[in-house]
Amino acid sequence: TATYQGVGSGTLNDGIIGNSLGTSQLFVIPSATDGTLINPAIFATMAFAYTIDHIDIYGGDVPQNFIPGALTSLTVELLDINFVTHSETFNLTPFGTFLNSNGDPVNDTLSLIGSSLEGIAAYTVTLKDFQGTVENWFSITELEIYGDRYVAPDPGVVPEPASIIVWGGLAAIGSVIAYRRKRRCAA
Repeated sequence: TATYQGVGSGTLNDGIIGNSLGTSQLFVIPSATDGTLINPAIFATMAFAYTIDHIDIYGGDVPQNFIPGALTSLTVELLDINFVTHSETFNLTPFGTFLNSNGDPVNDTLSLIGSSLEGIAAYTVTLKDFQGTVENWFSITELEIYGDRYVAPDPGVVPEPASIIVWGGLAAIGSVIAYRRKRRCAA
């Protein structure tokens, strides 16, 4: 990664959505037109486990060029509380009213709701395998990850619906056995 001008102060998690070259980070996907070969990945590590709902990616650098908003898809990888990795590729959905110099929205969002990653309690989020539309370059000024802090269930408490299902299942099995015995005796 690099700032556009080499002297930028923007970071991806400082809470400031940048609007200049110096507050945006420039990324390149492998085989960029200038020959640069980099495959960027962004890692977010959290102090507690969270179930992630959605991720917003802000392009920034709105008035100066066409690179912000050029992302079309990426892969999200979650490291869960058992240290198992789960991943899925998502298409990005533009949002907001800020446009790049081509008139395209610069901010993107992706929802984990309804995906294979929904409900996974994770300590880390990795964004990788970026795909874009502008000669394999893209820029990001801020990431926002939304979700709920995971609270582990008390292992000594059995949820009531589960016990009802177990007893209901045993009662049904007992009824089938009793019915079969009764039929055999009558025959």
